[in-house]
Amino acid sequence: MREILRKQIREKDTMIDTLLAQLNPTATTATPLSLNTSRLALTQEQRNSYRDVLNYLEKSQGCGRAESRPKIDVSSLEDESDYDEEEEEGESLDDDEGFPGSLFQVHPLPTKCAPAGLLAKAALETRSRSRMSSPTDSAERSTDADTPEEGGIGNLAYFEPGPSANLDLRRLIIERQAAPDILLSGLVANEDVGKLFQIYWKWINPVMPILDENIHTPASVLGRCPFLFTVICAVSSRFYEEKPDMYTMAVHFAKTAAANSFLDGWKTVEMCQAYALMAAYMPAARRWDEDRTWFYSGIAFRLAIDLDLNRPPSVKPTDERSEREILNRLRTYVVCYIMDRCFCINLGKAFMVPEDELIRNVASQFYGWKYQHKADGYLVSLVELFRIMTRFAELANPAIEARSASNDETDLLTTHKVFAEELNAWKNTAMQRCAPEHASKDPDDCLRMALMHSVYQYCRLVTFSAGLQQVMKRGKLKEDEVFFTGCLHAGSAVVNCVIDRILPTGFIRYSPEHVFALSAFGTAILMKCLRPEFASKLDGRQEARIFDLIKRLLKSMDPEQLTTDDQVTPRRCYAKFLQQLLTSRMVEREQHRIASQLTMAQDQYFGEDRQEYIPDQVEQMHISPVLEQKPLQSMDPLLVNVPFTNPWDPTSNQAPNAMNALLGFSESEYMPTFMAFPDQTWFM
Repeated sequence: MREILRKQIREKDTMIDTLLAQLNPTATTATPLSLNTSRLALTQEQRNSYRDVLNYLEKSQGCGRAESRPKIDVSSLEDESDYDEEEEEGESLDDDEGFPGSLFQVHPLPTKCAPAGLLAKAALETRSRSRMSSPTDSAERSTDADTPEEGGIGNLAYFEPGPSANLDLRRLIIERQAAPDILLSGLVANEDVGKLFQIYWKWINPVMPILDENIHTPASVLGRCPFLFTVICAVSSRFYEEKPDMYTMAVHFAKTAAANSFLDGWKTVEMCQAYALMAAYMPAARRWDEDRTWFYSGIAFRLAIDLDLNRPPSVKPTDERSEREILNRLRTYVVCYIMDRCFCINLGKAFMVPEDELIRNVASQFYGWKYQHKADGYLVSLVELFRIMTRFAELANPAIEARSASNDETDLLTTHKVFAEELNAWKNTAMQRCAPEHASKDPDDCLRMALMHSVYQYCRLVTFSAGLQQVMKRGKLKEDEVFFTGCLHAGSAVVNCVIDRILPTGFIRYSPEHVFALSAFGTAILMKCLRPEFASKLDGRQEARIFDLIKRLLKSMDPEQLTTDDQVTPRRCYAKFLQQLLTSRMVEREQHRIASQLTMAQDQYFGEDRQEYIPDQVEQMHISPVLEQKPLQSMDPLLVNVPFTNPWDPTSNQAPNAMNALLGFSESEYMPTFMAFPDQTWFM
């Protein structure tokens, strides 16, 4: 009897696989990628630790992917109570897409007024008529299951939603055909998944609230998108103290999943979310030209537009699950808009995500739903803030050559006054909207309010620094009474907010790179204000306060403890960068002080003839390498009485070894972090 049951189960299993192969046939242009174990950048110790994982990868390369790929049970990752709730919610479903049992999903098609939209409408109408006139069409298709479907618009099913539109069917296909390698290899066990997701919900999603905990359970994420599941596990494994060696290999799985999804994956909102997370949390690159942040974010932004995530629903949701699905789509688009503005303002690039109806009316179309996420008010406020900065960037960005002439003729004070009033009005509105969060003691609320205030001060600093750059370009620095002072105040406010509001929340360890870029930009501007050309606008006490503020920031970030951390985290990179920046500026300050004393002494001794003496004594000297080994407090004044080439001045013609001694670190360590703040960046 047992053998009969087993035989029936095997036959049923084979039948299911056959039907799934018909519903989801392998694309004729599929290009599957896999990890090459021999080329992975792993130490011998890591290879010994990952022996079982590497063996799995080697075996998977030598066998057929479709026939021998192991199957998984998605429900094994879900709690019984959560699974029962999903079943109850699934009873009232929206059949708008024509798939029974599917949740609220919007099938993205070209807009009807576009040429491609007219073609799509005509193809769907033709398909509908052919079905009505040929009732045996399904039977004929079943006999031709082994024949690959023709690609392109010639296929009548080209514009119809695929299997991914039905979440139940998608889950079944993933279980049997597309289980993630990070699970199959054994790197992440089932008991690790729950802990990794707990880390994500507790520490990562509050910083970047792109997912909804009510619908993105471990089993739900795995059943929707193995790529997103892999990325969440990889990002969280960086902070998984039970298995600290998991992260290195998990990142390789995430990159491979990203490549496979880019080539052959279903275009879904979960794929967009996965690329956005990779843009924010992937490890730092060794050099600027190897960085993939802009690449990953660009894919996420284009997917958000391609999938029409900004399109409001044509039918109102009838239950909680449908409403959460709608909000999930809208929230993803809003986060993409915010990320786009953050990256583009920081890099001085053109914006990618347009300001459409959703963005222009974000407070009414995205905010105010019954099942609103707690962080949605924070996102709405950031969108409104970056709408102001979008207009400012389009008006004041001197990096755009076509506008360089108009920028020279712009009334800086009037322009700045207009945007300052808009920023102040935004602040009042945001404070009113987020009043409960401001009064809350919840760590998540405290973090979001601190980030919102930091971004606000950062935007103020961008406007002031852009104005100061134009003032210097026009040679009117002496007459300036607004922009230099504004840079000091806004830069100090950014750094103070990081020290007093963000760091105490405990989330700084889990923050993406852009959070650290806020303090780095504020510090860089404050350091720039200490240049000799601004000496007439600063006194000794103000300079001392700037140095003390930056020292407080470094002490709060605690770079000494970070030196024992093997992982190259954004916190460690920026702490090292700021320490190098501070050291170089303090050396220059000491050198300038001693040079001034020497000039005064020469003036008293030589009188008017001192100009013939100074070049021989100052310009031909060089810094001794021993500066690298001595603390600033114990420096011999004779060692620092030299001209110093700082990061904002043209690089002098020195040998590489001399530059290393001058800066205190090598170019390979310096350039990747400092390239984020070049002189060509328009707001500096």
